[in-house]
Amino acid sequence: MFCEGSVLTGNSNLFAGVLSSPELQSMLRHGEKGGALSIIGVSEVGKPFLLLALACAAGQPLAVVSSSAKQQEHLFSELSALLALAPNTITLLPFPENDPLPSSSKIGTLPDLEARAEMISTLLKLRSPGEGIPIVVATDRSYGQPVPAPKALQIASRVLKIGDTCPMDSLASELIAHGYEKETQVAGRGQFARHGGILDLFPFQGESPVRVEFLGDEIVSMRSFEPDSQVSISPLVEVTWTALPEISHSEPARLHNYLPLQHLLWREPVDPKDPIRIEWVSPKVQNSNEPETMPVEIFGHDFLKNVPLDPVLYEQHHLLVTRHWKNWLSDGWQVAVCCNNEGEEQRLREWIQGDGLSEQTLWLRSPLLQGFTWPALKLAVLSDAEIFGRYQTLQMARLQRTTRVRAKRESIDFSQFKLSVESNIIMILFQLLPKQPLPQSRPFKILKY
Repeated sequence: MFCEGSVLTGNSNLFAGVLSSPELQSMLRHGEKGGALSIIGVSEVGKPFLLLALACAAGQPLAVVSSSAKQQEHLFSELSALLALAPNTITLLPFPENDPLPSSSKIGTLPDLEARAEMISTLLKLRSPGEGIPIVVATDRSYGQPVPAPKALQIASRVLKIGDTCPMDSLASELIAHGYEKETQVAGRGQFARHGGILDLFPFQGESPVRVEFLGDEIVSMRSFEPDSQVSISPLVEVTWTALPEISHSEPARLHNYLPLQHLLWREPVDPKDPIRIEWVSPKVQNSNEPETMPVEIFGHDFLKNVPLDPVLYEQHHLLVTRHWKNWLSDGWQVAVCCNNEGEEQRLREWIQGDGLSEQTLWLRSPLLQGFTWPALKLAVLSDAEIFGRYQTLQMARLQRTTRVRAKRESIDFSQFKLSVESNIIMILFQLLPKQPLPQSRPFKILKY
């Protein structure tokens, strides 16, 4: 029972019953024996919660292999929304599909620089893990794509310090030689710009760009700054930037080379109706081709799919939501509601005012779009976005923020121009059309009244 007004932003209350549930404990026991599991019965909206709970319960790094880039972005987005509720510290890392690195690049292709930066950043964080359990979200293609060897990536790191003697021309040449692009103003990772005695650098692994000031050939000042507003964030004593190392043709590395020898592998199916495959990767474990099947029933809220706009039907929607809510509580379920901010929580509390639901509900601060029910645990999770019918709009906006145009090439050839799109850079090469003469002006009369 929780008192009204309690807002939980990062504790184990929601996960307490989940981590000790029979389903999750059975998964862990199976992992100790070795082998793989096929999980059936989990809806799409319940997968991120189960995935996060499994990582927290196992306490091991987890690699998620999605069937497509779209599915990868959706999972990453929903996991991000749940991170604040996890009982353990989780480090969520994207691993995008990437173009070949310089050693094997194809002639005529343009690199997706941001994708390369994300790849390098993730590999470096896995190479030097900090606090928290890493969850790497990849696709089937990116999980198997060649990457630089761990030793090559370590050697590729460079350090700039205040007081170092480093001619700016030499530094700029070195940056270009190691995969960085020169721009008039840095906007993304893997870019640099020069302005007199100042060099702006956005390292591949950096969270923000760095402004390096020179006095002659000596570095006299360094500070991070916001790329849009150009406002300084904090002064720095040293800066590490990573070159873009080549991939060894003889011994190319893969993502699994950066993961510990013992970790979990979560494979998403191509068809959502097919089972999820979970593997416990360990030198002592040989995963069989026929994994054991285990049902875990987690359902979405079908009654919240279409929220009516008509006032009369909306009142019926209110009655439907509160009836489910009351039934869960009366049956001894734990009901948790995720609200994006304090204002949305206040609005929802006013919406159910008089129904006696607030005092028995666990209120959480999370931008979760859709909730779910886990009947075996008597757990129901709701979201304000789903109750008020905004989850589809918010989901589209969220995907637009996270979706990046992948390294694909299309060509549309017309008689007068050719449009070429490659790696989110649009190049329009067109033939100049013959100029048409302007129409001659027609005589006009001035009428006087």
